[in-house]
Amino acid sequence: MFKKLIIIANIIGINGINESWESFENWNSESAATGGGNDEFQQYYLHPETARLVNGTLQMRPRFIEQDLRDNIDLYSLGCTNNWNLGCFKKGSMHWKHGELHYHNGVAIPVGGHRSKPFRSTKLISKNSFGYGKLSIDFKLPKGNFLWPAIWMLPESNIPWPMGGEIDIIESMGNSPESGFGLDYSSVSSALHFGNEKSLYPILYTPFAEKVQKQSFNRKNLTDDWHKATLYRSPYNIVITIDDFEIFNCDKMFKAAAYIQPKSSPYREEVLNKGYMAGFRKYIEMMGEKIPDFLWKNQSHDAPFDKKFRLIVNLAIGGNFFGDSMNAGPNDVKPTWDNIEKGSLSTVQFLKRMDEWYDWGDKKYVAENTNVNTMPWQRCIQDDTPCDAGKKYYLESEKHLAYKKPEISDKTTFHIGKIEFTKY
Repeated sequence: MFKKLIIIANIIGINGINESWESFENWNSESAATGGGNDEFQQYYLHPETARLVNGTLQMRPRFIEQDLRDNIDLYSLGCTNNWNLGCFKKGSMHWKHGELHYHNGVAIPVGGHRSKPFRSTKLISKNSFGYGKLSIDFKLPKGNFLWPAIWMLPESNIPWPMGGEIDIIESMGNSPESGFGLDYSSVSSALHFGNEKSLYPILYTPFAEKVQKQSFNRKNLTDDWHKATLYRSPYNIVITIDDFEIFNCDKMFKAAAYIQPKSSPYREEVLNKGYMAGFRKYIEMMGEKIPDFLWKNQSHDAPFDKKFRLIVNLAIGGNFFGDSMNAGPNDVKPTWDNIEKGSLSTVQFLKRMDEWYDWGDKKYVAENTNVNTMPWQRCIQDDTPCDAGKKYYLESEKHLAYKKPEISDKTTFHIGKIEFTKY
């Protein structure tokens, strides 16, 4: 017999949750600039400019932070929640004392410290946890270069990532379909992350499923309208749909992957016959991956995805997700902050190629200070040679971020609507 728990606008479920999007009382907000482990460019903290509640919906938007990027980032005063990867405090990204060398015309110049975080955005984590059941989320995707919207889940326990698992219900990219990336503002993808020290998601995500199942899912060419993502999770399978079309089915994926494995592969026959019920350990070994014996030992076949998970909604900006070989399109697009190719830091690449970021509005830049020639550090620059102006260095081609900001259109808004959960 199914026991139902409903989280929906204007309805209070049996556990007291009221998800009307009239407040943030059911959510914890992240306040940190960790980069998410993906070299992302945003500072997360709850702010009216980036998170609005309108007519029973959540609207998340990116916003430019009006500050000199040479200054330090200090989020302790905002109740910083995560100091991993210097998430609470970062030295100024272009301060002379904290810089690393980058090369300009063959000359090493100290201009970058920790990577820049020029944007503000939002990440919300549900206070409630979800076990087996059906979880549906209404959403509208944003448009804008290098936006990275996601609806995903992490375990409520503090098991280290990725041992505790991660469920990516949907991820997308704000770039246009012509950008060459593997995703764009009209498509989504799903994945499970699991493993020991590294995630084994390449053998368990939507593009892999399409490959082994030899079919294309209805996950592309999405309209600008509302869509519904649904996660079905039980001891027997994990399925994700978009508008009731499957884009991820673990049982089918297990069996399809087993079918194309050599007959000598361990557990091939069992995975082929039992599918999801054969379990993740046997699926991993069949696929030629190794995990330690202690991992998920004496646990159910669907560990680590048999536990309760918290729901997360966020809008990231930039990161190595763009241009990564697992996600890039046929053109193998490089991100605009490729610090290996250019021999410089991501900060520098961002500044030099800012115009490639901002397909966000009718105007690419709006002057923040029209009298820019009177700024001391600008008067100090001559012939691309940095000098001491308040002990902060810039190159001529890198100084504009201190006094200009992009015009950001409302089309960059990531909408989250009704959320509904039915417990199995």
